[in-house]
Amino acid sequence: MQTYSLTRPFSGIREASDYLEQAVNYEKLPVVDYDRRNFNLDRMELLLNRFGRPHERFRSIHVAGTKGKGSSAAIIESCLRSAGIRTGLYTSPHMSSVCERMRISGTPCPEQRFCRLLDEKRPVIDELRSGKRELVPTYFELITALSFEIFARSQVDWAVVEVGLGGRLDATNILRPEICLITPVGFDHMDKLGDCAASIAAEKAGILKPGIPFVLGRQDYPEAGTAVLDKAAQIGCEVWEVGKDVLTTNLEPVIVSPAQSGAGPGWSFDIQGPGWSHEDIFLPLPGRHQVYNAASGIGVVELLKQKKLLSCTPRVIRDGIGSSRCEARVELIMDDPPLVLDTAHTAESAVALVGALSTHFAGYNISFVFGCSSDKNHEVILATLAGLSGSITLTRSASPRATPVEELARSARSAGFTDVRKCYDPAEAVRGRLEVAGSNDLTCATGSFFVAGEIKAKLDNIARKTG
Repeated sequence: MQTYSLTRPFSGIREASDYLEQAVNYEKLPVVDYDRRNFNLDRMELLLNRFGRPHERFRSIHVAGTKGKGSSAAIIESCLRSAGIRTGLYTSPHMSSVCERMRISGTPCPEQRFCRLLDEKRPVIDELRSGKRELVPTYFELITALSFEIFARSQVDWAVVEVGLGGRLDATNILRPEICLITPVGFDHMDKLGDCAASIAAEKAGILKPGIPFVLGRQDYPEAGTAVLDKAAQIGCEVWEVGKDVLTTNLEPVIVSPAQSGAGPGWSFDIQGPGWSHEDIFLPLPGRHQVYNAASGIGVVELLKQKKLLSCTPRVIRDGIGSSRCEARVELIMDDPPLVLDTAHTAESAVALVGALSTHFAGYNISFVFGCSSDKNHEVILATLAGLSGSITLTRSASPRATPVEELARSARSAGFTDVRKCYDPAEAVRGRLEVAGSNDLTCATGSFFVAGEIKAKLDNIARKTG
């Protein structure tokens, strides 16, 4: 890969991204040992010291979990923004541009601004890269530190920060948050975090800090919740549990069908917690799991209010939930013909996707476009999707971690798909399905952020060719 002289500024985001990609990028490596040699906070401490400790210049909310952490973070940020607060939102991975990972008041960081900051910090980064191997920052560490610097310079009041991997050794765990959230814990990255729900949850619980309150999302595996609560008890953290302290009632789905269109898809529901309640909330996100994510988010906001860290009215929360948006989470991105974009890459998220499609898109014939990374359990995911549809096109992203199409095709046939097609470009795979779609046909592309990103980047071209 090309290296860049310190005397020449980056010409644009592509060149800046190439420079960052010179670092070790665990998001693209198929096998990585999960140990302190590869994952530790010493590098982040050094890097942030050299950057002037920007993470200490804003308040933060730290979000970990296997499922729903991106959606929950987005919901919390939307509520804070509705309250008139200047917000930062840090999520990963991105789909098209690295600047999607760092949003200020709902808007991705401008690419020119990111390039200027990277130009400014390049001497520090190059100096660290020329030093001891164990102190050379990784790709994710660099992006995290740069995001914190952007938040600090943007003078955000609060930043909602999503963990990248695990929690205990994640680069974001350098934060001293005001409150934490642990969303549902499931089985992902088992080669790194452990082979049982309790061990995975213990890694996620590594973000908890002594005396810092947190919200525990609704857990599918009781042993996961127990592991987190045990850690909380050891270090004296107050906790609100979704399903125990925070309860949702009167759930009603809003449906989109060939014969019916309207404000959906989404949910209306009531919610209550210790000393507070809200009625007739509308959440414009499909899938029952998103109601639980919203419950976690509302719980965080109400806990902040109780601790007198935030002041807002019920209307503010209602508006914040109603304005929530989560890219590529059962996202209807085209209406005619309908196209849903999703990133389900675990067994649990595949179940949630099938439930959302069944609930909110009644009457449509579903076909899938699917590609995933090689460290995912694609056999189980495909078996889940096959329960809803017999039609699928297998594809792969440009990521070196992508599972070969031929391997996916064998698994799809074993799972019960009867109409199995192969296409080696995600956007072309979608276009092929849309070209033959009738008025009652819906295409859902899922399985990977990388696949979703490549599709979204070419969406205008897909729409022109199929329109």
